[in-house]
Amino acid sequence: MRTVARMAGEAAAAAGPATDSDVQPVIQAEGVDFAYDGPPVLEGINLTVWAGEFLGIVGPNGGGKTTLLKLILGRLRPRRGAVRLFGRPVAVFRDWQRVGYVPQRGHLLDARFPATVGEVVATGRYGRAGLFRPLGRDDRRAVDRALEAVGLVHLRGRLVGRLSGGEQQRALIARALAGEPELLVLDEPTVGVDAQAQEAFYGLLRHLNRDLGMTLILVSHDVGVVTTEVRQLACVNRRLVYHGPPAGFTAGREALEELYQTPVRLVDHQH
Repeated sequence: MRTVARMAGEAAAAAGPATDSDVQPVIQAEGVDFAYDGPPVLEGINLTVWAGEFLGIVGPNGGGKTTLLKLILGRLRPRRGAVRLFGRPVAVFRDWQRVGYVPQRGHLLDARFPATVGEVVATGRYGRAGLFRPLGRDDRRAVDRALEAVGLVHLRGRLVGRLSGGEQQRALIARALAGEPELLVLDEPTVGVDAQAQEAFYGLLRHLNRDLGMTLILVSHDVGVVTTEVRQLACVNRRLVYHGPPAGFTAGREALEELYQTPVRLVDHQH
């Protein structure tokens, strides 16, 4: 059984993404087009993510970033082009335990949600143990490690609906980590979370990426915050407007204007 620490050793070093020709990308999208029933939502998307990267996907509402996420996770199929996970077409990819997914908090907000933190995190093992099989010793240890990684050991017996917004997000991350993934995908994870909890949340993501070498993809509408946290940025508005280091995107207003299709005035707050 591979632990998070062992996977970190197998991942690329935190200094930068792997580029060796013998190493398969974690994600590879080639010429991807997608439409629902009307005009194209995505066109000509070419995107490669290597092991150890921390990629932020940003863009306006309706720009296609959530659709791109669903294509990466195999929940949608491209109209044209191909998406691969760990070198395999996503349509035939079966090693989903290698991928952790953190959704928006959703139903966990209700204080009546009848599950404890420990029970929610344990569901992250079902991909490995099987849905109807009791958790074994290795599974329980993985749950313990995940709770420790996010600092929720002391809350494992509390109903998850009674946690704060930031604590709920940590519980969802722990659930994903319990499956010992190599890739962690987060969809708008800070919606409804206060500023103090957001800082702690991004501190956890920095630890997972820089210290443990985990590959992260963060989808967000908050360009200002994301560009200070991620190491690679993909800006999507039907097309891939920009892909590269955040500094290259924030250096001027041209890329921002192309992304949001509106004039932009930059103000430096010295913060």
